[in-house]
Amino acid sequence: MSYLLSMYVHKPKDFIMFMPPQVMVNHANISLTELAKYTCYMDKSYPLFSGKSSVEKMVLKGLQEHSLPYGTEDIRNLFCLDQERFSRPLTGVGNEIFNAMAAIGYCHGKQVFCFPWLSNKRFQYYKGRMPKLMETLQNLNLIVVFPKSDSIRDI
Repeated sequence: MSYLLSMYVHKPKDFIMFMPPQVMVNHANISLTELAKYTCYMDKSYPLFSGKSSVEKMVLKGLQEHSLPYGTEDIRNLFCLDQERFSRPLTGVGNEIFNAMAAIGYCHGKQVFCFPWLSNKRFQYYKGRMPKLMETLQNLNLIVVFPKSDSIRDI
């Protein structure tokens, strides 16, 4: 579901559907194309994350395009990003990658953050950062779609 909501527009050949899905937001039908304007797939395969720019540059671009009342330092602090990692591309941020992608997505006007399914081993690598990230997204009144296996405890 997470992948469908956020990647259908970008990779339609990944999906086989016999009928177009019906999506409702606030009691109104909305197409996946319209919903895609607000969704962000939290994976490097998502087009927003395909560049080689630093996290800071991608954040700045989003802030400028969406006229948000924040500076890059405000976003870095809000999403708990290390200063050194903030100046790196996504490939160099280690276990801060979800924080970095969320910061970029937020600055680009995304409101629904769709996480990929994580194996238990991969989840263990990121789990120390997840509770604070989820709290940040919740405090910003954003929506999170987080698929999890039964072996992963609540975050």
